[in-house]
Amino acid sequence: MTRVRAAKVRGPGLVDVESVALRELEAGEVLVRMAVAGICGSDLHRIYDGYPDGVDEFPLPPGAPGHEGVGRVAVSRSREYSEGDSVLTVPDARWARCFAEYQIVPECFLVRARADTLPEIAILAQQLGTVIFALKRFWPEAPGKLATVIGGGPAGLLFGAMLRRRGFESVIVSDLVEERVAAAGRMNGVTGVRAGSGAVLEVTLEHSGGRGADLVVEASGRDAGREDAVQCVATGGRVGLFGLPQGRNAMALRYDILFERRPTVLVSDDTQHEMGLWSFREALDVISTAPGDWSWLVTHRFALDELGTALELARSRRDGALKVVVNCQ
Repeated sequence: MTRVRAAKVRGPGLVDVESVALRELEAGEVLVRMAVAGICGSDLHRIYDGYPDGVDEFPLPPGAPGHEGVGRVAVSRSREYSEGDSVLTVPDARWARCFAEYQIVPECFLVRARADTLPEIAILAQQLGTVIFALKRFWPEAPGKLATVIGGGPAGLLFGAMLRRRGFESVIVSDLVEERVAAAGRMNGVTGVRAGSGAVLEVTLEHSGGRGADLVVEASGRDAGREDAVQCVATGGRVGLFGLPQGRNAMALRYDILFERRPTVLVSDDTQHEMGLWSFREALDVISTAPGDWSWLVTHRFALDELGTALELARSRRDGALKVVVNCQ
């Protein structure tokens, strides 16, 4: 039986890489030789804090919880994919095993990628796909004037970029980390705001003539960010909740504001089960057409054996870290 190297999360923040045996493929599955895996904020939640629904038990399966992956098909028992195909792997939490040299993936969680797009750029299509999927839900009609994004990590920055591409006149992106605020401000038509002390509300009101944002997207994964989102929305506007819950605790929101302004509040999750995976396909087209427009998001690269260090950097957000990727071979 073939053995490969894969990450093993043994407890909260306890990560190493070990040799594990690969099982035989079943019908409809492929074995992907992983090129790169991306670190997502949800990975950090699971590794350091436990998943919000409390279902995880340590140790996690080998390769988990990585779910942003790009590689090539090594062995296929699928009618859709052949050996050598470049693929974006978008497994759900049950199948997430991207932090490994090889990963077994059901064909329903694969999207064919262009071979001429660098894997470390194509990897951005996984998170961008979740953003595109969310925007279909949050704002399916003609663009509004102002959108405010709470949280300027990779997802929040992708929201900022896509909202501008979709025609919003101006976009505000807030974050607590100065480098992320600066990154937001370098995008055309996007204003970066250092969060805290009511700054994002102040700038939102300033940009909207006191009305508030047509759409507020919460991408911080923090209760304080959701409180800011409610404060910033205009009467009759929309609040899109994208970030993971911050644990299982109760959260207080200003119901008087919700009652007065009557916004539509929407939640986005589970892009991996979208029929046809069209949001991920659109994301790959966007990334592949102009890779230089997106490459700046990848700021740090590590080897698989350095996964623990990579995770700590992504968690600390120091050194200007945005998207941190792991070379799996």
